[in-house]
Amino acid sequence: GSLCLHFLWSRGSLRNLLCSTSPDYGCVMIFTGRRPIIGPDSKSSLQIGQNISRGLISIVQRIQTAPRYILAKGGITSSDIATRALNVKRALVLGQILPGVPVWKLGPESRFPNLAYIVFPGNVGSTNALFDVVDRLKPNSGK
Repeated sequence: GSLCLHFLWSRGSLRNLLCSTSPDYGCVMIFTGRRPIIGPDSKSSLQIGQNISRGLISIVQRIQTAPRYILAKGGITSSDIATRALNVKRALVLGQILPGVPVWKLGPESRFPNLAYIVFPGNVGSTNALFDVVDRLKPNSGK
């Protein structure tokens, strides 16, 4: 099929993790709310972020069919999904889909060799940049 996965992260808790599908785009999107949830101290706040990361990694590890691409937003999230969920050791940088947003071709050792992996840093792009990338990559977009 033409499945793609998007992982969007902003501080939140696992109970705020939402999953939705978009029939127009053939995508599965997994994201947390934009409002930060912080613990009573820095240690518990770090724990919240680690729990979210473990949850996302677990979801990716359970994927059985290679998606068309995976897009991960946020530096730590992107790194964790690549190394811990997809077992990436090497990747070829194909270029940038937007300035500052690289597209990797995953190496042969990864869970999904040759998969396009889009690393969308948390502090890059305009308000609509993420939508623009997804829109560009939807099936039959001609873009």
